[in-house]
Amino acid sequence: MNEALGDRIGDLRPRWAIGTSRLVARMLSKHIDEFAARDMSLAIGR
Repeated sequence: MNEALGDRIGDLRPRWAIGTSRLVARMLSKHIDEFAARDMSLAIGR
């Protein structure tokens, strides 16, 4: 996060950080699930 925000890290409120990290985690989890499902369907289709 330090690398991405740089000097603006001080502007990030703790509440925002928690909510944002949860949102990113949910989105990442969804993408991983979709990728795994696609990968599995390709493997079964062979």
